[in-house]
Amino acid sequence: MFSDNSYGFRPDRRAQDAVRKWSNNYNQGYHYVVSLDLKAYFDNVNHDLLMKFLEQHVYDEWILHLVQKFLISGVMNGQIL
Repeated sequence: MFSDNSYGFRPDRRAQDAVRKWSNNYNQGYHYVVSLDLKAYFDNVNHDLLMKFLEQHVYDEWILHLVQKFLISGVMNGQIL
């Protein structure tokens, strides 16, 4: 579920499309653009709220289980256990 205003890493959307969209918005009176790259988003987002949101849109329990596991998994920094 992406916002219609999202252009980064989206199929069939290019930087030129984003510039065109925001040029049109500027002409309609909007004069600010916010560009975000959320570093460590999944480390900081409330996992319970995220899962509640996903449960409204994803009906496969196995997929939800996998997402939950990914959210709580750690990271290996090249060290062998």
